[in-house]
Amino acid sequence: MKNLLRCLTLAVALFCLIAPCLVLAQDPVPPLPERSFTLVCMPDTQTAVAARPQDLDAQIQWIVRNREPHKIAFVTFVGDIVDKNVPEQWDTADKHISKLDGVVPYGIALGNHDMSGKTGECTLFQEHFPQSRFEKQPWYVPGLDNNTCSAQRFEALGQKVLMVHLPCSPTDAMLAWADGILARHADHLAIVTTHMYLGPKTRPEKPEDFFALPKGLMEWKKRSGADANNSPQMWEKCFKKHANLALILCGDQSRTQAHREEQIGDHGNRVHALLSDYGPGFMRLYRLNPTAKTVDAVTYNAATNALVLTTKYQPSEDQHRFSVTYAK
Repeated sequence: MKNLLRCLTLAVALFCLIAPCLVLAQDPVPPLPERSFTLVCMPDTQTAVAARPQDLDAQIQWIVRNREPHKIAFVTFVGDIVDKNVPEQWDTADKHISKLDGVVPYGIALGNHDMSGKTGECTLFQEHFPQSRFEKQPWYVPGLDNNTCSAQRFEALGQKVLMVHLPCSPTDAMLAWADGILARHADHLAIVTTHMYLGPKTRPEKPEDFFALPKGLMEWKKRSGADANNSPQMWEKCFKKHANLALILCGDQSRTQAHREEQIGDHGNRVHALLSDYGPGFMRLYRLNPTAKTVDAVTYNAATNALVLTTKYQPSEDQHRFSVTYAK
């Protein structure tokens, strides 16, 4: 009897020691709503790749670990994968992103940091993530210019989804390609990811302008050339024409962090433009319900294992956690 009591006492003491760790280890992300699946949106990973790869690893590991419980159907990267367009940083990005290969489909929109200067040259990206890397996957749609523009298809809970990835300030040729892809997949729910869409409406002239200027569709661009397009031009030339378009996802603006705008397409469809660009470890989870035609958004920091409800630059909780509908 004494031995039994001693064992029970030790067991209780051990539980008291590890219980706090168990609580801390719990996933704060709410359970997936019924009849929903998850689209993971990865904000700019440049700082993580350059200085905190452990935070990118935490994001990828969360995705791999939660693919089934959260029904993760796709992962989209909004661009600025690297901070400097150099081989070492692309090697780091590839090392971590490659853990998604064979686990869940994904696509990458190129940011201005992923290209050389303002020319749009992206050889290093194409060396690590060429079309040949994806073309045997059943979900991959052949892209443009060796994966500079790309598209992907998947089906979840009976909903056919088309993902279109466009680089920062896409050219007329890129928008024409996207226009054709969207038209040919009119029976799919369409989601576009591009790097630069929401943020200060006019070009900031001084640092404080990034915070103070009115936010919305950005009327400026980061690529040279007469055929590069800003956000209103992208909308007018391509996006507004497609009845199946529901979401436009973007990053680029870490001094805005989170912002959203609703636009109405030519066919009366609601199109939600959603910005998320926080910093290392942060990720946006979009829970899509095809029956109700709703999207529940949750922002999560995998590095700290915490939900994001407010930030210094964006204190409004309804910019980090919200629900929208994309029905006409």
